[in-house]
Amino acid sequence: MDDSENPSIIIGIDFGSTSSSAAFLHPNSRTKEIQALHYWPSALKWSFDQVPRGAEIQSIVYYDPYIEVVGWSGNREEVVTAQGNLKPGIQATPSFKAQLFPPTDEFRNGLLPPGKTVEDVTVDFLSHFRRSVLEQPELAWRDSRGSFQFVMTVPAFWSDETRGEFREIAKMAGFDQAGEKLELVSSLEAALFNAHFTRPSCFNQGDNILVLDCGGHLVEGSTYHVKSTSPLRIDRRTSVSVASCGSAEVTRQFTAIAGSKIDKARFPAHGRTKPRMRLRAKRAFEKELVFGDTLGRPGFKFELPPEMSDGFWVADLGVEMDCPEADLVEGYMVFSEDEVYSCFDAVVERTLGLVREQVQAMQEQNVQIQSCLLVGGFNRCHYYNRKVKSGIWEYGVTTIEVNNKTVPFAKGAVLAGFMP
Repeated sequence: MDDSENPSIIIGIDFGSTSSSAAFLHPNSRTKEIQALHYWPSALKWSFDQVPRGAEIQSIVYYDPYIEVVGWSGNREEVVTAQGNLKPGIQATPSFKAQLFPPTDEFRNGLLPPGKTVEDVTVDFLSHFRRSVLEQPELAWRDSRGSFQFVMTVPAFWSDETRGEFREIAKMAGFDQAGEKLELVSSLEAALFNAHFTRPSCFNQGDNILVLDCGGHLVEGSTYHVKSTSPLRIDRRTSVSVASCGSAEVTRQFTAIAGSKIDKARFPAHGRTKPRMRLRAKRAFEKELVFGDTLGRPGFKFELPPEMSDGFWVADLGVEMDCPEADLVEGYMVFSEDEVYSCFDAVVERTLGLVREQVQAMQEQNVQIQSCLLVGGFNRCHYYNRKVKSGIWEYGVTTIEVNNKTVPFAKGAVLAGFMP
C-alpha cells in the first residue's frame, strides 16, 4: 500500500463478456470497506436482454444510425422508447467482448457496426465506462487527476502477448494516462482474493484450490497453491482449462430449438413477427430459466394453463394464434422437459470436462485438489450449479461458494491492487 500523503484510489474493474462492474477503496478509509459503484447512466442500467444485474451493467455498446456511441448520457431516450424497448435505428452490440482474443474458433462472430472492428467497439465501451466511473458521486471528491490505480480483470487463459495487446487497447480508451496506473489481473486470481477477504477461513495455507469461473460465454478454471494466507500468496500449478460453454451457449441451444418451432408458424418468412417471437422466447428463457430462481430447486414445478398441462414450460410470444405443429397454444409456445434440459446438459458435461482436466493435471504431479472455488454469474442458475457441484464432488473435491453476490470480481481486483 502507498503510505504517501495522497495515496492512489484503487479502482477495480471487472470487464466481462456479458456484464461489467466497478468497485473502489480509498487507502485512507477507516472501515476498509470496498464499495461497489452503482450510479450508471439509466440507458445502461436498462438491460437489453432484460436480465437483472444489480450493480453491474451489460457489456454492450449502442450506436446511432451515424455509428456514434449513445446511451452514456443521462438521457435514457437516446436508446430506450417509452415502452421500454430498443429505439428504432439504434444498433446494439452485445457479446463483443467474446470476440476479443477468444480461446478457439468456437465462438460465432456477432454483428458489428459497419466499419467497426471488435477492437474499435472495445475502445468505445472502455472509454465511456472509464469516464462514467470517474463521474460517479463516490469519486467526485477526488482532489487531483492522476491519483488513480486501475486494476482490471482479464481472462486467465490470455497469454502475456495477448495481455500486451489488450493493454494497448485500454490505453486507446484513456487508461494508463500520465500519473495513473493500470494493472491487469486474471479473473480467477481476483476471485481468490475476494473469497479470502470475504471469508478468510475458506481455505488454508498449503491447500490446492481449483478456481472455476462459470461466466456468460466462457468457463475457465485453473488450480492454485495457497503459499500463505496472511497475506494471501498464491501460485498457479496448472495450465488454464477453458471452453465456450457459458450461459450464452445454453441460450444458443435453446434459440435453435425455439427457432425451429417458430419457423413452422404461419407467418411471412420476411416479416417482423418471427424475429420478435424469437427475441421474446430468448428473453423469457434467460429471465425465467437461466437466471430465474425456479429451475433446479427441489420440488419445483412451473405453473401452466390447463390447456398446456402436458408441457414443462411455456413462453409468451406475444401473438394471438394456435399452431399445433409449432407447439403454439393461444400465443404460448410449449416446451417439453427434454427440450429444456437438453440445452443445459451438454454445457454441464463440457464444464465437468474442464474439471476433469484439472484433476488429471494435478494427479500427474501426485498432488490432490482440496477444494473448488465456484464463481461466476452462471452459478445463479440453480440447475446448472447443482449439476456442476454434483460432478465435482465425485472427484472427492469439496466446493466453496462465497456469499458475496455484489461485484465480487471487481472487489477482488481492488484487493489485488494492494499486493506488492
